[in-house]
Amino acid sequence: MRVLLLRAGDFPRLDDPDGPGKNEVTVRSVVRLQPLPELLSSFRAALRDRPARGPAVVAWTSRHALEFVFREAEQGGEEERLREELSRWVQATLGPATAEALAHRGFPVAFQPRTATTEALAQHLLEVGATRVVLPRSRRGSSAFSEILQRGGVPLAIVEVYSPEADLPLLALTVNEVRQGVYDALGFTSAMEVETFFSAWEGGPGPGPPFPRRIRLGALGPVTAEALRRRGLEPEVSPQARVESLLRLLEEPARSTGAAPP
Repeated sequence: MRVLLLRAGDFPRLDDPDGPGKNEVTVRSVVRLQPLPELLSSFRAALRDRPARGPAVVAWTSRHALEFVFREAEQGGEEERLREELSRWVQATLGPATAEALAHRGFPVAFQPRTATTEALAQHLLEVGATRVVLPRSRRGSSAFSEILQRGGVPLAIVEVYSPEADLPLLALTVNEVRQGVYDALGFTSAMEVETFFSAWEGGPGPGPPFPRRIRLGALGPVTAEALRRRGLEPEVSPQARVESLLRLLEEPARSTGAAPP
């Protein structure tokens, strides 16, 4: 079985010491993440505006944002100052990968919603009485998080840390391979990969060619799954918000999703 996993940025680290499995797995990054200028100074400026009372929260909705911030601090010799400033804030995350990355750097996570969506995290922060939130994120981040906090009257500082850019030659190669039937299963780790891939698949305005029904689709989390459903596709959703979980799901015998046979 040939599995293609689409992943933004660097290739994922697979924690399974035996590898992802016995099947042929290709991990490909059709979306490159570019750090934005002044990302660290913008983030630190947001941290300085901390309220005197109540939980002031940094909401990490992406592990990529965390890594870019710390990488910039380490390269500039400012990691110690960043740690001191960040320690005055409470940390919140969407999923376990980002929580583990924070814990590895010595920062415990206080808030994490049961459902790994930005809407659930925003609602959770309202319920715990957050008095200010700093959100380091992608330039193409959703507005849902800010809209919920705005309705709840919680001040929010958005810090754009990186910009996702499609790798057009690699994207064209990937679309061509999928059309030629090179892969048996296709896994998406975020809604961003879904939108990027299918924009290329459609190749312009109007509906594109139908997606092959014989190819199993996998999604990492409910947001990614919903992005596929909006296109009339029903994916299998990984039981855990981890890349390893998605790969194992796609390597298992196919589950019935209501799709037509090939």
